[in-house]
Amino acid sequence: MTTPTLSVPMRRRLLGAAVAAVAFGSGIVRPALAGTEPPLGWARPPLPPTPWRLTGADGAVTALPQLLAGRLTAVQLMFTGCTTSCGAQGLLFATMAARQRSQPVHWLSISIDALSDEPARLRAWQRRFGEQPPPLWRAAVPALRDVDAINAFLRGTPARSGTHTNQVFVFDRQGRLAYRTGDDPTPDFLEQLLQAIARGAPPA
Repeated sequence: MTTPTLSVPMRRRLLGAAVAAVAFGSGIVRPALAGTEPPLGWARPPLPPTPWRLTGADGAVTALPQLLAGRLTAVQLMFTGCTTSCGAQGLLFATMAARQRSQPVHWLSISIDALSDEPARLRAWQRRFGEQPPPLWRAAVPALRDVDAINAFLRGTPARSGTHTNQVFVFDRQGRLAYRTGDDPTPDFLEQLLQAIARGAPPA
């Protein structure tokens, strides 16, 4: 979690995510993080976003619902000046977006630094993880007035301004927020989760 303090060791979070992924894949539990409580896990009901406008790395301005409609999309929060967790987050999305799937998944990194993260900086940040970012991975930044509202919507709880988590937020093909992971989900867990949502897995 990118906050002034980090109270939970990274290895504990990774271990928890790995255990959840194993349980997920084996069918022991439904596709949800074992032992989590709202706002983690399934959004019940799935939540449509407000039409916040985002400026992409290509300079295009698009309302968030338009970016999500008709696509299975994984979303993360980040900012290009982050020197702690955002490198791992970017690598995760770059790696996952490059995978070949029978049903495509889109990946969207949303910056919380509306003052600094102009399109050129977003493009440079993506290129840290490969000279040509995968075409299904986009980066965008909202207007300053909307940053805190987007942060709170994704996380399901009021968020301190200027902070973000290492969660992934999965939107279904109707453009609705369907699932909130815990911090630092593993690639295997994400893959299982995305496949389940692609099949239309409903909340239990």
